[in-house]
Amino acid sequence: MTKIRIRIVFTLLVFIFFLIWLRLAYWQLVQTSVLSRLFRHQSSRTIIIQAKPGKIISEDNFVLATSHRFWRLGFNPQLCSSVKNEIINKYLSYQKKQDREVIGYVSKLMSQKSLAVNLFNSDKVRLASDSAYWQGQEKSWLARLNNPKIKWLELASVNDEFLSSLSSPARHCLFTYPINKRFYPDPLVDSYFLGFRGLDKNNQPIGYFGLEGYYNQELAGLKGEAVYQYDALGHLMPQLFSYRKPALNGRDLHLFLSYNFQYLAQQALSAGVKKYQASSGTIIILNPENMAVLAMTSYPHYQARYYKWYQNKAFLNPAIANLYEPGSTFKTLIMSLAIDLNKVKPDTVCPVCSGPLVSQGGVIKTWNDRYYPNSTMTEVIVHSDNVGMAWLAGQIGKKELYQFLVKAGFGQKTGVDLQDDQINPLKPLPKWYPINVLTAGFGQGIFLTPLKLAQLEATIARGGEMIPPRMVNYLSDGDKKYPTKISWKKRLFSAKASREVSQMMVKVVNQGSVKWTRLPGLEVAGKTGTAQVAIKGKYDPNKTIASFVGFWPVEHPRYLILVKLDFPQASPWGSETAAPIFFKLAKKINLISQP
Repeated sequence: MTKIRIRIVFTLLVFIFFLIWLRLAYWQLVQTSVLSRLFRHQSSRTIIIQAKPGKIISEDNFVLATSHRFWRLGFNPQLCSSVKNEIINKYLSYQKKQDREVIGYVSKLMSQKSLAVNLFNSDKVRLASDSAYWQGQEKSWLARLNNPKIKWLELASVNDEFLSSLSSPARHCLFTYPINKRFYPDPLVDSYFLGFRGLDKNNQPIGYFGLEGYYNQELAGLKGEAVYQYDALGHLMPQLFSYRKPALNGRDLHLFLSYNFQYLAQQALSAGVKKYQASSGTIIILNPENMAVLAMTSYPHYQARYYKWYQNKAFLNPAIANLYEPGSTFKTLIMSLAIDLNKVKPDTVCPVCSGPLVSQGGVIKTWNDRYYPNSTMTEVIVHSDNVGMAWLAGQIGKKELYQFLVKAGFGQKTGVDLQDDQINPLKPLPKWYPINVLTAGFGQGIFLTPLKLAQLEATIARGGEMIPPRMVNYLSDGDKKYPTKISWKKRLFSAKASREVSQMMVKVVNQGSVKWTRLPGLEVAGKTGTAQVAIKGKYDPNKTIASFVGFWPVEHPRYLILVKLDFPQASPWGSETAAPIFFKLAKKINLISQP
């Protein structure tokens, strides 16, 4: 009986041993990859290595955006007890120094009474200049350093200068890996068309607004991966840091935009806003031939290098995001449409221009209460006659006018390669009343952005064909170039109608209210605009938007400039504010463009 029991026990032990052996063989032979993966997960961590973003370069080879190498740091305060205070003290001093640069910049703007200071987040700037804030930061860091439960602290990006300021023991205690920080070299270049690179909700870099947002994927490149190891106690071993997959740098953007033109435009706009006491303004320079954006600036503006310090409202580009009623600059488009539809000819006489026009919705008057009986359509444009233009819009009719606005891109974006391109609204046809048709004839009651108006005026300069505005000429990756293409074309007017309206615009400059400021020897086709501003459903008699748009040479236009001033106090009229800015800028551009 005893022998039987021994045999049974022995058999069971052999069977159990055999099961254990099979199990070990299963894990070691079949599940090797699973075990290896679990080990790597427990003993190592994978981090994303960001690629170096591509540059943004002007047509004349000025670097407008680039990236510099910085470092992200981490350390275990329990293993770095002798140097942890040194690390944090120098890190806080480093952060203070960075913030002082911003505070100094804002203080300078405030002393100059600059409008740009209103774009800053004043609470954040005030907090950074408060010594109590930094005392609180120091106290918070010391609490974390002395907490035995905390085994890892990470610091934001620092430069080489910071690392070299640390003692050798402190540097050896740190885990570092490279990151790329966006840098915008010229603080004089406003950042509305550039945008900026910030961080998303997962603390990963991403482009916001402008070119940075629109071309984020191309600029960002492809991410890489790196691995760092832990020991059995969970302590990081920086010396075992290794790369698993290299990052591939992003592509460069090569713009049509000219740095020289951009500088001249910013200079002209800043001086003009101050001289005419405007609240803000915008200048756009285009090449009508290919709709290349040669310059785009608004005042006041923000600087991308300081994006963290601004209010969110500061980032929207006024040239493509701010809607307004264009006023008389829109008259050239209505005239082009009327001539194209054979409703009138340049010498057609206005039958109602001897006085105010009474309609079902009210009374329409001229801007200066002067009337010109028997005016031709050319004279209606030269005099900027609201009565004549209202009559002309009535001749076109609601249906055809609405069809034209839809075809012209109202209710759509302009198509420019900038992230914050705004849809130009258009109310539904059933909500158009007879008075709306008449006021549209002189640019009131409809809304668009400055770039949209420039696009439409450039269509006249182009002979009636509309294409989207373009910022980027080509992308490059090393020696390889990837040209951008015109994505669509659309004919709005006949070449004949465009040519006739262009000649009308020449007479506006030579015979109209801006003749006093025109440039002798430079033939320009242009049009003034003075639009009233609607506030709470009523037009404010004390606020206007003054503008002037023009292009040259008239036969084969190379340049179109739109100047827009918001609420000028020195004079409400575009002929006395926006037009002088236009011609001064045109003179400088013409000089530097001579072969």
